[in-house]
Amino acid sequence: MQSVNRFSSLKIEIKDDAIFEQTLNLWERIITGGNDVYHKGQRLCAIGAYYQAIRVAHELISISPLHEKSLSAITASYHNLSDTFLYCHRANEMKTALTLAFNTICEAENIVRSLSEKASQNVPQMMRSVSITRKQRILFLKHYPQFLRDANCENAPSKSSWLLN
Repeated sequence: MQSVNRFSSLKIEIKDDAIFEQTLNLWERIITGGNDVYHKGQRLCAIGAYYQAIRVAHELISISPLHEKSLSAITASYHNLSDTFLYCHRANEMKTALTLAFNTICEAENIVRSLSEKASQNVPQMMRSVSITRKQRILFLKHYPQFLRDANCENAPSKSSWLLN
């Protein structure tokens, strides 16, 4: 039996290869710098770097919304920012830290879901990013069940919006 790759005819368009590569290199430098300062304990600097990485990741999405590297950049940037918010809190700031982290996770999920809905095809890398961002939200809520009791979770995507066809 011969296997058929139903995505073999799928072509990911990049408006401008050179601009995409330059922007990707910029994002990689920013995210690496953010990770470096995070590991040195400079959490506020890391937050600033991750916000910059998010801005550049949005540029990658505008250049090529279905490219695996664009989707990975947006997902990783929001994930790192969310993790940093969770690490930065003090005991009396727990609710604020959880809210910032959860809203960041939901924002990434909403961006990827919106891109998925705009895509005319079920692109494997898009489906992977949809799955990753959804799992991040679910894992957050499993790890911080008190957040459901203590916070207003109106930013959470509805369960019905995640039924994949």
